[in-house]
Amino acid sequence: MQDLLVHEHTHVGSGCETNGNVAGGTSHMSPQNGGGALVEIGWRDKTDGSGNHYYRLFTESCFTSGCNVNEYSSACASDGTTVTATVRSSSPGSNVWDYSYACNGGGFTNLPNSGGESFSYANPRVETFRFGPAGDTDFIKDTHDSLTYWDKDGTFHTNMGDLVCDLGMPGVYGNPNANPATSWQTETSGSC
Repeated sequence: MQDLLVHEHTHVGSGCETNGNVAGGTSHMSPQNGGGALVEIGWRDKTDGSGNHYYRLFTESCFTSGCNVNEYSSACASDGTTVTATVRSSSPGSNVWDYSYACNGGGFTNLPNSGGESFSYANPRVETFRFGPAGDTDFIKDTHDSLTYWDKDGTFHTNMGDLVCDLGMPGVYGNPNANPATSWQTETSGSC
């Protein structure tokens, strides 16, 4: 479970998006043995052909059969909204993963689930992404809080490790991961 704050990036302007995506944040589970598999839920700041911004929730799953991405309209997909996102196995040993979200502390809504692979062990991860010029003072600046998970034995974990801070994003695009962290903020200047 992860709280994701939807941020407006309208100052970015047209031409800074990649495949229509300007910014976003996600929560996902990835197997500890790697292999590129993951199940993920999050939000995206997108632009249309005229450069107008709009927001979408999305789910993504990547397994040996390839990746599947779906987008959804929702009240959570708006600037300043906190999306509490969950990814969980449908049942012990299942290869079906359930996605759900809540807006600003409200009740949870389910999204279509994803089949794929069962993870014997998995790491909860958070990710934030912001596309645009590397010199932009708000190139990437998102905060993830309240990352929690229940393990296969039903034990609840809230201490996910130390705060991870990445100062200064090289290159044109940013796509860092925190794995794992209770709170994660990335900034182009300053300190955590």
